[in-house]
Amino acid sequence: MSLATAITDIAALAPKAAGHLIRPQDWNSLIAALGEFGATLTAHDNDVADLKARVDTLETSLASVQAQLAAVDSRLEALDEQVQPLLGQYLVSLSCARQHYAMGELCEITAHVTGLDGQPLAAPFPWVDFVAAWGRLRAGAGFVSRAGASDNSLSVQVNAQGVARVLVRAEHSEGFSDDEELQIGAVLDMLVPAQSFTVAQAIMAAPTPTDSRAKAAYQVINAQYRRADSIALRSFADTYHARTPDWSLQPLKPSFTTRWRDHRATVLAFAKPDADPTTADGSRGAASIQVNFRDWLGPWVFDFVTPTPEVVNPQIDVLRPVFELEEPLLGFQDYFVAEYGKTGLLGKKQLIGALEQAIERINPGPGPQRADVREQMLTGLKAQAASELYGSGGGQPRALDAQLSQSRHAGRVEREIGGVTEQVAQTQGLVESVNVLEGRMQAAERVGQSIQAGLTRIDDGVRAINPLSEDSLRLNIERIGAEVASIRARVG
Repeated sequence: MSLATAITDIAALAPKAAGHLIRPQDWNSLIAALGEFGATLTAHDNDVADLKARVDTLETSLASVQAQLAAVDSRLEALDEQVQPLLGQYLVSLSCARQHYAMGELCEITAHVTGLDGQPLAAPFPWVDFVAAWGRLRAGAGFVSRAGASDNSLSVQVNAQGVARVLVRAEHSEGFSDDEELQIGAVLDMLVPAQSFTVAQAIMAAPTPTDSRAKAAYQVINAQYRRADSIALRSFADTYHARTPDWSLQPLKPSFTTRWRDHRATVLAFAKPDADPTTADGSRGAASIQVNFRDWLGPWVFDFVTPTPEVVNPQIDVLRPVFELEEPLLGFQDYFVAEYGKTGLLGKKQLIGALEQAIERINPGPGPQRADVREQMLTGLKAQAASELYGSGGGQPRALDAQLSQSRHAGRVEREIGGVTEQVAQTQGLVESVNVLEGRMQAAERVGQSIQAGLTRIDDGVRAINPLSEDSLRLNIERIGAEVASIRARVG
């Protein structure tokens, strides 16, 4: 019997009025129902006891959990103290328009600085310190900035959008103004004649420095370098030459003529709350980016300074009449000085090379003297070329001036020595006359001895002449002249 059946049976026995009898079956049903109630109560007691045991266990577990929660709460508080400063960190990202540039082009790098939620930060806006391993930095237009030493570092304040911009330039471009860099960029943006690409595009597309596209671009640069008003490009190329002397030390590696040399510029960015050096603010975010700059100047320099018929032939036409002058060395020197001052350092190298080839191809005319003049010109050019090795020749061709001045001085000394030789020959004639008179005029023996002593002094004076010293030459000639005059006076 179930408890529900027992309840139903008991309910059926009631109600009873006084004097009513209970039938046996009803009594039995009542007893059975009561038995069922008893069994059910017993089972309930067991369940209650079990529940109490389980509750006790739960209370123990709950106490343990409460202790653990207390421990977790303390750890969370400690973690919150540690995490709280991290919530002030920034997200920093760097980007640029492309990865590869030609030297002379400007690479604009954009830094985005936000909070960890990706939203721009409120004022006061943070600053970004940019550091370049290679290249020079300049802040973008309209940004508040603080320049670093040598333009290798720069601090820029982000704007309300969380943006800061810098321009990366070639390593040797320190000191160039915005206008000068725009002029250089304008040359690189020129179209190559009869082509559909610019100078910079030709350089970037050429697989090697000797490719036809690169050579065509060089011709545009050559023409612009020679222009009198192309000061910015000349300064850019000459500065590269002065600050990068290793291109002159071929065949040292890497070779500038067979493959491109690309400079990988790594730019680092560190974001911080302010630019005040007195506050102890560390970097709250960092990022880095790499861009490549193609060094076209080295290969172009070799192409530019190499003499070509285009630059040699006009020099031949100019120099050929110089050998007809009375003072060809002076005429050549005047022409060289005038041309030397019209161009830059690399133009000077080109001029020297062109003049050397032109002079070698000119027939100076008959006579050894003209051949000597040509050799002296070439020697002067070689001396000047040696002083130009690292662009140290300066504004005046001092080496050539010194060489040609020495050559002209040597010519004057040679002529003066010829005059002295003639005087010595005349003196030798006097010696013979004295020897004849000596046999006839015994009374004049002492005079002859005196004359002989004078001649000895003349001979010593001739030997003492230093043809390279004007002071020695002048002093000894005066002494010889005095002795000759004395001898003539005694001979009568």
